[in-house]
Amino acid sequence: MTPRYTGRHTGESERPAVRRKEVSPGARRWGKVALWVGLGVCAAFVVFVVASFLGVLHDFDHPGDDGWLCSSDSSTCRP
Repeated sequence: MTPRYTGRHTGESERPAVRRKEVSPGARRWGKVALWVGLGVCAAFVVFVVASFLGVLHDFDHPGDDGWLCSSDSSTCRP
């Protein structure tokens, strides 16, 4: 038999059980709190970006008398 087939048929019906590290309920709770706080921060950032984008769109449609959108040859700005 070639070496690549050695050990494939050991006669065991199942894989040996893998022992997992036990996690305390307090650690699980803090993990969930951190997850929800992170999701809240991400949602707040998305709201901030959308509001900023809408503000820029409003500035493009309604430029003031002075500022970064008003140039000397613009027809939308007052002389």
